[in-house]
Amino acid sequence: MRIAYYISSHGFGHISRSYEVIKRLLSKDSISKIYVISKRNYFIKDTHEKLVFIDKQFSPGLIQKTSLDIDYISSIKALQNFYSKKEELLEEEVHFLKTNKIDRIISDADSFPFYCAIKTRIPSIFIGNFTWDFIYKGFIKYHSDYQSIAEFFAEFYSHCSKGLILPFNCPISSIQKLTYIPLVGRTSLKDKNTARREFGFTDDKKYILFSFGAYGLSETLFNFNLLDPSCILVTSGYDGLFHESVMHLDKAYYPDVLKACDYVLTKPGYGILSEAYNCQTPILYTSRGDFPEYPYLVKALKTYFKARYIENEDVYNFRFPIKEMEQTTFKTAHTLPEGNPYQIIYEALL
Repeated sequence: MRIAYYISSHGFGHISRSYEVIKRLLSKDSISKIYVISKRNYFIKDTHEKLVFIDKQFSPGLIQKTSLDIDYISSIKALQNFYSKKEELLEEEVHFLKTNKIDRIISDADSFPFYCAIKTRIPSIFIGNFTWDFIYKGFIKYHSDYQSIAEFFAEFYSHCSKGLILPFNCPISSIQKLTYIPLVGRTSLKDKNTARREFGFTDDKKYILFSFGAYGLSETLFNFNLLDPSCILVTSGYDGLFHESVMHLDKAYYPDVLKACDYVLTKPGYGILSEAYNCQTPILYTSRGDFPEYPYLVKALKTYFKARYIENEDVYNFRFPIKEMEQTTFKTAHTLPEGNPYQIIYEALL
């Protein structure tokens, strides 16, 4: 079986969880080749004789100024440009799929691959917790053309053979055949104390992982004078935030850092929620702007996590409710469905 695996280039959440799937698929004798098509392929450091990386994207997703600010007007212009070229892109991609004798298409979570799938009659699988048509419908108030954009994305998704829906999901109406699967995401195999010792963490400090993904924050707004001396900010793979109170662990495995830290400071996204859930690390979260996925992620935070909301201003001024977090008993009795999502995904390919 030869697979074309398309991965959204919006943020790091899609590529990080997709690679957990890809690693399991590589171990299957029935799979001879996986073409990974994304602009985020540099995230994957491994090589494998079955892996082929293609640096390409078929949807701009959204254009963001920072992790907390969406540029709605630039995004619609990029989407309109993509739409205008869809037939040219289709011809090019159909040629690729036929030339490389692709047997299955997987997309996390772009819609265009399903347009290619129906033209080539290749079975296709969606993996994700939201579809882009749902997201774009929420932006019609910013530009009326988001309506037509959402409609053509929904049309693409309608050609999907199977939809495998992850936890923390938004409503999905454009894919007809849905299967809800357990959590997919990276995790640490180390216990917390071991991870803390390896990173040199001390008991007299609180270590807060600064997790703002691919887009970062406006660093000129940070007021380090207000950071509590007992708190250390930790970054891993983040380009910036240089200060004596910041610890950089760039070569470490991210889930190990997450497991070691006392808290993670972030904006809600599937990637960090899945990894924090796996590592059982409490979350300090802030608003990410008007993004339709956000209410569903907040609902998940209130159901499955030890978490507390803080304002954007509190992030920039390092006002963290550490004492309140430690003194509050959070209701974390709810657990997500258990099972092997990777086996479900593999069986869906057969």
